[in-house]
Amino acid sequence: MTADQNFSSGAGDDLFVVAGGHSIFQAGDGEDRLVADFSDSTTRINWTNLGYGWWRLGDLAGTQWVDAYSVERYNLT
Repeated sequence: MTADQNFSSGAGDDLFVVAGGHSIFQAGDGEDRLVADFSDSTTRINWTNLGYGWWRLGDLAGTQWVDAYSVERYNLT
């Protein structure tokens, strides 16, 4: 698991796992999956469209979030 990471993948099927903190995942070609562990969040989890294909998944308190681009599958825990 990672936190406070900036990851850009190339072609292929990629898996990026985050837990807490603030991270960025820019996926490439292929079937990419983001697994985000927000189990310790005390507020609701929300999607925010950042524009240009970027999305932010994070808690409303702003204590943990991940920005994602070109991700096909998401799993929240």
